Amino acid sequence: MPLKNSKVFLIVIAVVTLGVGVVGLSLIQGRWRTYDPVQSAQLIPEDTLMAVFVSPNPQALHQLQEFGNPQTRQLITRNLHQIKQASLTNTRLNFDRDLRSWMGGVMVGLLPSESQELDLLMVVGIKDPVRAWMFKRKFNQQPNLQQIQRDHRGVTITEYIESGGRRYHVAVVDRHVVVAAKRSPVKQAINTILGEPALAEKPGIVQTFLESAAVENPLGAALIFDSQILIEQLLNSSDPPTTGSLKILSQFQPLQSAVIAVGVEPEGVRVKVVSQFEPKTGLSPQNRRLTSLISRFPGETVAFIQGQGIDRIWSQLLKLAPDNDDAAQWVNQVRQGLQSINLDADKDVLGWMDGDFALGAISSDEGILAPFGLGGVLILETSDRISAVGMLDQLDATIANSTPPIDIQQRRIAEIEVTEWRDPQQGTLFGHGWLTDELLFIAFGEPVIEVMTQLPQSPLLENPQFKAITGSLPQPNLSYIYLDIEQLISWATSYLLAAPAAALQPNLITLLTSIEGVGVSVIYSDQSRGEVEMLLMLEPMTN
Repeated sequence: MPLKNSKVFLIVIAVVTLGVGVVGLSLIQGRWRTYDPVQSAQLIPEDTLMAVFVSPNPQALHQLQEFGNPQTRQLITRNLHQIKQASLTNTRLNFDRDLRSWMGGVMVGLLPSESQELDLLMVVGIKDPVRAWMFKRKFNQQPNLQQIQRDHRGVTITEYIESGGRRYHVAVVDRHVVVAAKRSPVKQAINTILGEPALAEKPGIVQTFLESAAVENPLGAALIFDSQILIEQLLNSSDPPTTGSLKILSQFQPLQSAVIAVGVEPEGVRVKVVSQFEPKTGLSPQNRRLTSLISRFPGETVAFIQGQGIDRIWSQLLKLAPDNDDAAQWVNQVRQGLQSINLDADKDVLGWMDGDFALGAISSDEGILAPFGLGGVLILETSDRISAVGMLDQLDATIANSTPPIDIQQRRIAEIEVTEWRDPQQGTLFGHGWLTDELLFIAFGEPVIEVMTQLPQSPLLENPQFKAITGSLPQPNLSYIYLDIEQLISWATSYLLAAPAAALQPNLITLLTSIEGVGVSVIYSDQSRGEVEMLLMLEPMTN
């Protein structure tokens, strides 16, 4: 049975459980404990390639109820109701009445198979055995449901065959329900609980799970243990990936393993990702923290990204390009674009960008920015000012000879020499100048140019929204992202989406309005390990 067709009735429960977490439906925490990832991993074989654990954590679900406006909650509730109805089609069962009361944590694992298909195994913790028994009895009473029972090492495996021909195998092992489309994964789970090596016993797995659970009020975790074998199995399946899927899979070629954890906090949802990469990716460890470029950005900044070493990023792309079509396409597009203005990407442009960089969007409705509502600025740190000046001179000369012509003018703003590209009809479009001997800025819009030539009186660091979104993130040493979604949505609806052709789906706008901001911190500790932490700050519940 192909993996994509293994839409087993009980497997859909995992998706529904996660969805219930998102909508924030409350769960009654009975006297039976909810199983955690490590306990469920005792039933999954050691060679599992990927596992996803979803926890109906009552505290986390209660916390989720504290977020969102009525429109958002109504939209999510409606969609989840449709999912639950679809998963229980042609049954006499009700998710909230018959399933939710007894289900604990849900773990789904992908196992290698001797056939061309990966085996999918699901383990559902039983937090209330009495209600689980009542569910089983009601489920077995459904018409047109054939049952075949077999014994494996003293444990009963029940094969269910629906009238449409769909089959799945179920066993109860140590207060867990084990489900799979084929009998083999269920037998493997039984063998595991009876003494054969389990995923939880694999070196580092328990610690990895504990690390992934280091989020407040965890909702779920996902692990990829050997991406190369997983990708190989997917590529060799009898139902090979589409062209689009192949492109997605190619992005994971350098990845060896990864852990993703999701938790709920008073501010919103926190996501942590820890990734292990192959050393051949050419990534270099970051031995220093980012400099304080953010201190140069005003409180009106609505989007901010800071990172290190554009030259290093370019070098990594060049190393990946021979084996990665997407990387090769990026390299060719950049080189061709710069060649069109007589600049060599490697020698004239990207090679001297060896320090920190920062990119920001700053709200302004003054002067030339009035029709746009936003201006932008790029700050580049370099140890090779001579090469940077050479590139700027080439750009200025190209712009001066363009059609229609653009005036290149020099002026001093707050003791900074600024070169401006000035359109006779519209005013100053772009400007660039040196803030220090090693710090270059390039800005769009005269108001932003003037702001960037001096330290702001009310910097972004003192913006209450910025502090609320980023205050709990670890100090990054590779990159840093801040997005004021509330202000960006306000800007988009006033400027970007004013034209009917640019309108977004109303449901998407509804969801976005429930997000106040996003903060991301990236740490790269050595040649093969990267850590990402993100806080999705949600709007407090409104009536």
